[in-house]
Amino acid sequence: MNDKAKLIAIYFPQLHEIPENNEWWGKGFTDWVNVKAAKQQYDGHYQPRVPLNNNYYDQSQLETLRWQINLAKEHGVYGFCHYHYWFDGKQLLEKPTNLFLENKDLQMRFCLSWANETWSKRWDGQDHHILIKQSHPPSKERWKLHFDYLIKAWTDDRAIKVDNKPVFIIYRPHRIPEIDHMLNYWRELAIKNGLPGLYFIAQKQYEFPNRSCLNEFDAVFEFQPFVSQHRPPESQHRPPESVNHSLYRKSRYKLMRVLPEFMQDIPRTSKSFVLNIPRTSKSFVLKLIRALPEFMQDILRSSKSFVLNSLSKEQLSYYDYEKIWSDIVKVRNLDEMTTYPGAYVDWDNTARYKDRATIYKDANPERFEYWLGELIKSMPSRDIPEPYIFLNAWNEWAECAYLEPDHKYEYKYLEAMKKVLTKNEDS
Repeated sequence: MNDKAKLIAIYFPQLHEIPENNEWWGKGFTDWVNVKAAKQQYDGHYQPRVPLNNNYYDQSQLETLRWQINLAKEHGVYGFCHYHYWFDGKQLLEKPTNLFLENKDLQMRFCLSWANETWSKRWDGQDHHILIKQSHPPSKERWKLHFDYLIKAWTDDRAIKVDNKPVFIIYRPHRIPEIDHMLNYWRELAIKNGLPGLYFIAQKQYEFPNRSCLNEFDAVFEFQPFVSQHRPPESQHRPPESVNHSLYRKSRYKLMRVLPEFMQDIPRTSKSFVLNIPRTSKSFVLKLIRALPEFMQDILRSSKSFVLNSLSKEQLSYYDYEKIWSDIVKVRNLDEMTTYPGAYVDWDNTARYKDRATIYKDANPERFEYWLGELIKSMPSRDIPEPYIFLNAWNEWAECAYLEPDHKYEYKYLEAMKKVLTKNEDS
């Protein structure tokens, strides 16, 4: 394989106005509203995040995409991975991707990641308030409808490929009924449209609850920092780093009692039990819940929304930037599937979750440069057909995962990335 790293930055399309967000959140809403409103949660907390020169751009404008692409290419980004929001025929936040597809002079490689989740008012703590439900009808008619949109991206000359097959990523494959049939059907249609096939990648945020959902995938990529945050420690019975071990042992039974029956073989879950947890324990039980992989949290949200709503004393959660990165750079090559590494710039979702935020402490351009360099050094040892690194992210401002210049660091993250990528090319 070519051992020169190719960095694919996740591209978020939510920084422009759409009618649905106006209805749900108020006229003129974009994620910039949350970014501007963020407040410090402790002394020295780097909030709010302010784009350099107050560049609160609008992604529905072609000049914005042109600026982003030129900036990314200048600093060594190989391509963008656009988030794709498809709800059984209805699209949301599609304007930037459609603008890109329509304007062939925007010379940037790209792929799509289908973020196939239900939208709710989770940011407001109203997880049970559904805005738009994600459904996956196991029907060739509905699969064909989706294919007819995707083929425009897959036949674009700028599409990111492996073995000359366009890459397509799915965020939550375990939620799609008959996913094997869907992927095979899409492959058949792609071949009929002149492609040699399709290359499917699952976006791994945690261990999948049922690995059989990956049978027809070609690979996974590790969505960081979450894979390293949730990765099981050496002893399968140790708690996540963010949970105090002695408290974990004392309170574990409380968590078991609120999990659905099929997960822990508990005969019942009791609303009264949760409501009667002493206040001193409520914040801890919530912390345990928040330390669970997201699919477990999703189950709690959908089936027992009272669990989270009843635990009103919520707290910030912290992770160590260095420890997470030290896990990211390890080469394992033990997974039965081809696994592309992930990377991250920073993570702090205070803009969305306020005093319930998750914060990775001590991120800065110098440490990002060091760790990205270590990851790139490891690439020749990784058993992957292309040296792709999936970076979180180019422009996720509401969760502080962005490379774009800001008021504090200006272009330093971009310059750090360019420095290590250039060093890799020269080596």
